[in-house]
Amino acid sequence: MVFALVAILIVAVLIWLAIISLPFFRVHEVKVLPSEHLSQNVIAEAAKIPDNISMFTVNADEIEKNLAGNPWVESVEINKNFPSTIEIAIQERSIGAIVVARGGSEAWYMGKDGTWIEPIPFFINPQSVSETSTPLQDALANNEEEGAEGESKEGSEKDGEQDEESSETSKSSNIPGVSLETSAQAEITQQNSISGQAAKRAQDEGLIYIYNIDPGLTPEAGKQVSDSGLASALKYIEHFSSNLSSHMTYMVAPNKSSITMMLDNGVQVALGDPGDTESIKLKETVITNLLAQHSGEVTYINVRVPNQPAWRGLSQNNEESSK
Repeated sequence: MVFALVAILIVAVLIWLAIISLPFFRVHEVKVLPSEHLSQNVIAEAAKIPDNISMFTVNADEIEKNLAGNPWVESVEINKNFPSTIEIAIQERSIGAIVVARGGSEAWYMGKDGTWIEPIPFFINPQSVSETSTPLQDALANNEEEGAEGESKEGSEKDGEQDEESSETSKSSNIPGVSLETSAQAEITQQNSISGQAAKRAQDEGLIYIYNIDPGLTPEAGKQVSDSGLASALKYIEHFSSNLSSHMTYMVAPNKSSITMMLDNGVQVALGDPGDTESIKLKETVITNLLAQHSGEVTYINVRVPNQPAWRGLSQNNEESSK
């Protein structure tokens, strides 16, 4: 009885080996469905399917692992269409923003999930690039100095007086102040700069543009972002409604507490630390309500503390708290 079972097993193995070795069942074609940023040849080569391999021994998990090494690839679907065709469908990683990194010397596609995807090549004429600081860097430096001056006056003045003086000097201590709109526009409209070309690319592709992040960041394709400022900006992008996101043009993210965004109507919004999802939703509600209540008048909104928002209008010199 035992010998009979062994004999049957041996025969089954031999039949199996004979079947998988038949040329009829070898992979003769790899079909790759179209992908926006990856060519069919790139995907097919990255799959690393061995030549003359049998359809029965193709390892779909291994193919998926090979393709996952490309930062554009979020997920993979692999189908075996017998007798000899492998079909591969790629789900690309969604782009969350275009980010200017390395102190303004590189622009990258950033996934919504916080993955560095790939750098965007731009040509910059080195002869026309100034080595001096950019307008935005100057504005941020000025705000830091003004904020420090405001802090030194504590103790002898009342809180209300201190807030009024801070508004009159920097008009928003510890955040990029009112000069952000002008300085940012000056920087991102420089045609012969990474910032300017990245801003144009973001506008053309309907993406959010994030810059003024930590200059010490070292992007690496396929790696998750580790910077708190950039991660906080992406968190806002993830949780804001599509209605608000569609009106965002760019964000400044030097750190998690100083996130600022510019809307397409020219309104600057100081967002601050995103906190949890509920806090983000509350901030959006406050922003939306203020824009609706003061349509055409608002130029600046501060929702760092969403329960105590402030706004500035065309006819105002100082910030006013919303009631």
